[in-house]
Amino acid sequence: MITKVEQAVVARGFASTTAIDRWADTHADEVGPISGALAVARRWSASGRRTADHPSRRCRCGRRWEVVDNSATVHHVVVPAGAICTGWPVLGVPPSWYTPGGLIPHKPKDIRYVLAARHGLVLDPGTEVRALVDDRDTHHLIAPPRPPATEGLGPFTLSQTLTRTALRGFDQARPHVDGEPYAGPDWARSLPGYSFDERSLDRPWELRSIAMVLAIVSQHPRREHQLLDEITTIAEKLPVRASIYTAWLWALARMTH
Repeated sequence: MITKVEQAVVARGFASTTAIDRWADTHADEVGPISGALAVARRWSASGRRTADHPSRRCRCGRRWEVVDNSATVHHVVVPAGAICTGWPVLGVPPSWYTPGGLIPHKPKDIRYVLAARHGLVLDPGTEVRALVDDRDTHHLIAPPRPPATEGLGPFTLSQTLTRTALRGFDQARPHVDGEPYAGPDWARSLPGYSFDERSLDRPWELRSIAMVLAIVSQHPRREHQLLDEITTIAEKLPVRASIYTAWLWALARMTH
C-alpha cells in the first residue's frame, strides 16, 4: 500500500520523490540501526578484544552476519548489491542514495574520491580501501574505529554515535554529544506520533509515511490543517496495538484518491 500511496502523491504533484527522500533521510537513523549499532558498541567495550558479538547469528533472510573492523590502515565499505535483502533491521534503512547501479563505484580509488567528495570522509593516503558486497550467504556490518573521548560510556550511549551510513563504511562514528535527535519542524509536533517523546519508528513504511506528510506540507503549506485534522481523526479510532503511523498512511491515501 505504501508504494501505491507514494506513487499517487508524486503523480498528483503533492510532493516530489526528491523531497520525500530528503525527509526520509532526516529521520532514517531513528528506524534503527539499533541492533547493529549496539553490536559494534559492545565490540568496542570488550576491553580492546575482538569479539564475535553479532546483532544476531543470521538475518531474517537466512544470511549470516559478518562484522568487519575498519582501522587507520584499512577502510572497508559495503557496496549495495542487486535485488537482495538490505538487512535494514540491523543496519537501518538504506540512505536514498544507496542503490545498486547508482553513484557508488567498486574500484578503491573511486571509492576514496566518493568518500571525500560526497561524504566528507577524507582518508589518509596510506589507508587501504576495500569494497565488500553482500552475497547469497553473507551480510556485512562495518565496525568503524571508536570515537575519541568516549571512555567510560556504556554500549547504549556508544551506539548513539553510530549511523546507518557508518555501519556501511561511508562515515566514521560521530563524536558523542548529549542532547536529543532532530526534533522536526514546529508545526509537525502537534501531529500524533511525531513529537520527540512520542516518535517511535520501527519499520520503513512508517518512515515513508512521515516523510510524505512533511514533504507535502513543506511544498503546500495550505495542506497542513487538512492533514492534521485527518490524521488526528483517524488516530482516535485506531485499535490500541495499531501503529500510530497507520493514521498518517490512511490520511495520505484519502487525500490522493
